[in-house]
Amino acid sequence: MGVSKRVTKLRKRKTQFASKSPDDKGVISKKLGLTKNIRECVEKFQYIWLFSVKNMRNNHLKTVRRQLNDNRFFFGNNKVIQQAFGKTKETAYKFNLDIFGKRLTGEVGLLFTQLPVSSIVMYFQDFEEADYARSGHLNNQEVTIPAGVVCRGSPPEPCPPSMETELRKLGLPTLLRNGNIVIDQDFVICSPGQVLNSNQSHLLKQLMIKVAAFKVHLLCYYDCTNCTIIEASYA
Repeated sequence: MGVSKRVTKLRKRKTQFASKSPDDKGVISKKLGLTKNIRECVEKFQYIWLFSVKNMRNNHLKTVRRQLNDNRFFFGNNKVIQQAFGKTKETAYKFNLDIFGKRLTGEVGLLFTQLPVSSIVMYFQDFEEADYARSGHLNNQEVTIPAGVVCRGSPPEPCPPSMETELRKLGLPTLLRNGNIVIDQDFVICSPGQVLNSNQSHLLKQLMIKVAAFKVHLLCYYDCTNCTIIEASYA
């Protein structure tokens, strides 16, 4: 008796789901590698700092990594890191690491270090980098362009005439007068407490005005020596 078409299709479907693609194997390999790296860092370093970042910018985070190059940073992959720490008291790689791992939610990162607590706190208290705001940024200062020739940069220089059309499209009431871009009255780009839209953020960038700041906020740390979690309320 021949095999029905229905049986043939079911057998093919079972084979398809039973095998893993090379991409799946690659993902699993990366997760295992990250888990291994995390646990090696737990053994190597005394402190694990949990931090969040305000106005995340990769270039500024690279600066921090470069200046603290004897330490290890991990940003993202929260679920894999939680798995490496252990999710329960029974599976915790070290005592209380499961509790510490539960704090990894949202855009947070880890810093593994041997540096004293006071040194880390002082470093991040002092480290802040001004940057251009993006759409959706909650502004905390007023930016007003004074009447007259529109300038940008520091020290201020007149904007090139080629920018006039773009600035006008972004909402600045510009005119070309004697080869200069001018406005006839003061223009407020943004006010404190205002959430910036795309036109405002783009206009600020065109005029080289930075109203955002990259800042790392320390949340707490885990001491690998005595397995305690300390809140960073002073940071």
